[in-house]
Order: sequence, then structure tokens, then C-alpha cells
Amino acid sequence: MKNSGTHTQYTAVERNNQLVLILNSEIKLPEDAPVRVTSAQLEELDYRKLYAAYSSRGRKSVTDPRVIFKVMAYGYQCGIFSSQKLEEACQYRVDFMWLPENQKAPDHATFFRFRTGRCSEAVEDLFIAANSEYITGIEAFSNRTDVGTFIPFMRKLELAHQRRHEEVITDAGYESLDNYLYLEANGQMSFIKPTNYEAQKTKKFRDQIGRIENMKYDQDEDCFICAEGRKLHCRKESTLMQDGIPVTRAWYRCESCENCPQRERCCRKQDINAPKEVIWKKTFREKREVSLQNITCDRGIMLRMNRSILVEGAFGLLKNDFSFRRFMTTGKRNIRIELFFLALGFNLKKRWMKQQKSRLETHYSEKKAS
Repeated sequence: MKNSGTHTQYTAVERNNQLVLILNSEIKLPEDAPVRVTSAQLEELDYRKLYAAYSSRGRKSVTDPRVIFKVMAYGYQCGIFSSQKLEEACQYRVDFMWLPENQKAPDHATFFRFRTGRCSEAVEDLFIAANSEYITGIEAFSNRTDVGTFIPFMRKLELAHQRRHEEVITDAGYESLDNYLYLEANGQMSFIKPTNYEAQKTKKFRDQIGRIENMKYDQDEDCFICAEGRKLHCRKESTLMQDGIPVTRAWYRCESCENCPQRERCCRKQDINAPKEVIWKKTFREKREVSLQNITCDRGIMLRMNRSILVEGAFGLLKNDFSFRRFMTTGKRNIRIELFFLALGFNLKKRWMKQQKSRLETHYSEKKAS
């Protein structure tokens, strides 16, 4: 008597007059295979926005949009970005064959249309809110420098996560008065690395006697003292309101630079009789000093170390391990979609690796004493 509970583990087909048994992909994949973990994670997403992007009229999509999304995400996790290679993987790789759930595997045209059209309206609502060691925010800017991207990116993170981060750690490229004031106005603790943090440790920096950082300040007389002992007194001070916060600058001028032996090293003015002048950005220096104290305390050292490991490490993994060298599409909207899938693939792979090493509860790397 046939046992109705027995599952068929093969399919019999005839090829070149020979009986061939095609094994079920289920028995080829271990329970903790990356594709199984990825599929389980992606099943928790809300795909209503994605389905809404497909018209209810006309021919129904051959492959479920949810399946296309899962294949795209897993492809980026495996470092497969082009539509043609995704199609090839669905034909020849067992893990990709498992994802379509007995549906017809998408072809390269389907992947291309999905990446450049269907997915654009739903991608924001599908973003995964993650914790430490994961990419939690993505955006593409046309700015040539990092300074101008800080505030709009922080606003985007706040909107996406519905909360503000209490501590903000960045590298020196994001230091500016506007960014300091933004963090202060929002009650966020600044751990921005000063642009001259590394340079001021060098002998070359200390030998630049004309820099205001290398002059002594006399608080009683409100003046700076140069390398020759001459005083630079405050001749003008200006305070302007910026975002509701007073911003102060002060101009200091040397009492006399006549016959100064350090004139060439100290002052760049062509007129040898013109006295040395410096501008002291009081508000900016005050905010920088607070941030400097933050990054040099025990908490700041730990956070800076983790920023280097997590942020720079993520870039390194995406470029080297994922072999991501260029975007497959053009236009800011399409690039943002690619960045989304790249970050999603990174996070899914990171979660699988942490699960394999029993590190799901680990959030930070602790500094070890030598």
C-alpha cells in the first residue's frame, strides 16, 4: 500500500533515451543556508505598496513581485548585480532556483523593468529598520563635499526611524558650524572629529607660528601672544543670529610687526609694514572644543573606534567582498534603488553571519587593553 505521507524527492524525465532523476532543491539546501534565512527575513516585510505598483488590469505578472524582490535582494547579497547574471543564476544555481517557489524564474528584462520602474514607488516603505553593525540609512547626493550632505541626511534618518539619534559620530569631513548648530538645536551630542585633529599632532603643524591655534591667549587682556611675545588685541567683534543661536566672530591685530624676525614665517601679507591679523571664530571654536572633549573621553574613543570598524568596514566589504564597482543604471532615482538593494543585501548577509557565529546580541566592539 502506498504511503500518502511520503514526499517525492525527485522528478523522472527522459533525456537522450536515458532516465534522469532531477532532485528536489529542498534536499540540496541545509536548514541554515543563507537563502533560507534571507527568504524568512524578507517574508516579514509589507509588500502592499509593491503590489499596488502593478495594475490590476491586463495580463497578470508571470512571476509574483514579491519573488522578484526576494531574488533581487538575494542577488545583491551574493554580489550579483546585473540583470543578465541574475537570470543566469536563476537557471543554474540551486539557491536561486529555490527562491521562485515553483514559479517561472524572472528573465533579465523583468529584473531591469523592476529595478527602474516598479520598485521605485515602494522601496521607501520596504526599508528595514536595523540596529548596530547594519546599514540604517542610504542616500545619493550630488554635493562634492560631505559638509552640505550632513543636515539633509540627518533629517532623512529622523523621518525614516521616527526618532533622533542621541549621539552622532562622523569623520572630519562633516565638521562645520552649521552642523554643530544643527546638532545643538536638536539636542544631539556631537562626536564630530575636528578637521585639524590629526594635523595638530604633527611637528609641521606646530611649526606654523602664524596659526592662531599655536598662539597663547591672555584671557585678562583678551589678546593673543605670538611667538615673539607681541600681542594681538581685539579690534572688532561681530555677533549674528543663525538659526536662533548667536554666532560670534572677533578680529585681532598685532600691535606692531616692525622689525619682527619671524615676519616671513608668521604673516603672508605683501606689505611688510602691515600688521598681522587673525580672525577668531568664537562660536565655532567653542563647539569644536566641546566635540573634541567628547571624542577624547572613554565613550568617544569607543564610538570612534566602532565608527571606523562599521562605516569604513561596510564600504570596504561593498567594494571588495561584494565587488561593487559601478551602478547598473543612471539617474538619481534608479541609483537610490540600487543603493537600497545593496544595503539590504549587506544587512541580510551581516545578519546571517552573526547568526552563524551566535553574535545576534552583539552591538558594539569593545576596546581591548593591551
